[in-house]
Amino acid sequence: MSSIEACLHCEKKPGTHTYGLCSSCVQMPTVRHLYEPRAYHTEEFLAKLRRLRARAKAGEPLFPPEDRAYPLPHPGRRIA
Repeated sequence: MSSIEACLHCEKKPGTHTYGLCSSCVQMPTVRHLYEPRAYHTEEFLAKLRRLRARAKAGEPLFPPEDRAYPLPHPGRRIA
């Protein structure tokens, strides 16, 4: 397997340019802006995003009930 990973945005071409984007995606300013590093992009945060991405690719729910901080209300119950 190649050491070059797929583009983070389109996942079609190798992500050889800045921020792991392919040559097509790096040319779009709005896409490039999404992947620019931010102050909150810690290793923990990026690891969480990678886990969520893997779950989405596998077709699993992103936030299963046991991971929810607050349980969802009963469908027939109104919240005041």
